[in-house]
Amino acid sequence: MDIGNLARVTDKDDRPPFQLKNENHVETIVVGRAFPPKERDALLKACEVRQGTPPFQDNLYPEHPEMTARDKAALGLAFIMGLRVDEVCKLRVKFIQRTARKLVIVGKTGMRIVPFLTPSMQLVDDWLMFRGSEEGHLFCQVDRYGNPHVSRKVNLPFCEIADDAGLKIGGCGFDFKAAGEARKNATGRPYYHKTCPECGLERPYDMIKTQMVTTSLQEMLTKRQQIAGIDVCTWHDGRRTMITTLSNFGPIGEKLAQTIAGHKDPATTASYRRYNDEELIEAILDASSLYAEMLGMDIRPEYLNGDEPSE
Repeated sequence: MDIGNLARVTDKDDRPPFQLKNENHVETIVVGRAFPPKERDALLKACEVRQGTPPFQDNLYPEHPEMTARDKAALGLAFIMGLRVDEVCKLRVKFIQRTARKLVIVGKTGMRIVPFLTPSMQLVDDWLMFRGSEEGHLFCQVDRYGNPHVSRKVNLPFCEIADDAGLKIGGCGFDFKAAGEARKNATGRPYYHKTCPECGLERPYDMIKTQMVTTSLQEMLTKRQQIAGIDVCTWHDGRRTMITTLSNFGPIGEKLAQTIAGHKDPATTASYRRYNDEELIEAILDASSLYAEMLGMDIRPEYLNGDEPSE
């Protein structure tokens, strides 16, 4: 089996290694890959430009700084922190514990608190400079002019008007929610007031930024991958990249990768490890040097350099 086949990519994020059977042997195909540093840098660099619209799609133009900061922060959480795409979508501003340098993640295994690695935190802070620090989903839609999309939220429960600092500047404090639940409509459901029956003020509402969904993040990754000119990748390859990178630091790195990934079994974390040709060659040279030292052999230069030995 060619080593290059170890990097075969699949669109199924959590797809485990599978086997191909024939009459002679069983071949295991490892899906997904880990990004080398050059491709990771190229992917982040691609966030700084955008493609033109047809028929000028081959032309590249400077990207809006707001969109650049947002995409870099999202990709940083994928390739540095190893977050799943749905975990990135569920992130909220209040989940960032800046003093403790930790991040609260809500995933398929529940809620977990993990160390917030510094490079990823810096990219998120760069995005918050444009987004603002108000509570809500961390990543929101941005239009082509760099402005965050804003949608209307459900009405607030009390008759209160507050300024930007959160101080009350109007309203009588009437409880819309309790009054609506106290009186029912013909179907037995709560009937809420649209205007305050005490002061006549229209029921206040809040404005929130439109949350990015998994489809939007995956489309963003595809667009940046095409601009960077790298091989096709999936969001879950970022998870493999994080685990592979941290595992190179030995047992403590493997434990950190398991903690961030939220795996209960170390074997699950180990299955995400990916090797490339350079790592395998380096491991072979290290093993050769170790055995030569154990046997007390002097290895000639042509063997160390990988050249064809002389006869």
